[in-house]
Amino acid sequence: MRNPIQPDKTLPRIRICEKEDARPGCPDRRASRLPSNNAAPATANPDARQYHPPSGFTLTEVIVALGIFTFAITSLMGVIPFGMNQVLAASNEARALTNMESIRDDVSLAIASHAEKSLRYGITLPDAGATTPVDLMITEDGETESAGGRPIFRIAGTLTRTTGEPVRFHLRTTWPAKAPAGREIGSVELVAAFLP
Repeated sequence: MRNPIQPDKTLPRIRICEKEDARPGCPDRRASRLPSNNAAPATANPDARQYHPPSGFTLTEVIVALGIFTFAITSLMGVIPFGMNQVLAASNEARALTNMESIRDDVSLAIASHAEKSLRYGITLPDAGATTPVDLMITEDGETESAGGRPIFRIAGTLTRTTGEPVRFHLRTTWPAKAPAGREIGSVELVAAFLP
């Protein structure tokens, strides 16, 4: 039977070595700092460190980068209002065309049903050889100003009926609605013809 107090002779003894211990059996910690090809260090002192210049940007580089950034942002801010104006103009043109097509359809239905006036907009249809002027103020929801609301578009034009020919329809929409002639922001025209 084994004595539990006596160490087992078959197990290796573990030696605890201090940081700079030079006793036999302690590893040389300086050897682990050598390069992988086991070449000797360039300096006589193995703990000497190489000089590394400080990393980061210089003040000149930072100022140049800020200048480029400021120029880019200023250019972008100059383009944004132009793009917004183009989007607004395209939106107004689309709404104006929609309103004119609605008037065209209303007049076409009135002509096909041989009515004296169009149902929705109340445009009087001309007699043979006559011309009827069209002058409407249209609100944002596509209704006439008389239906209430602030007008956005002014639609002016003519409806002409000539004997033996199609009824000719010419409309011009301008905006803003109450702008004086020649001072409008935008305009769109629509020309149509209807067979009686």
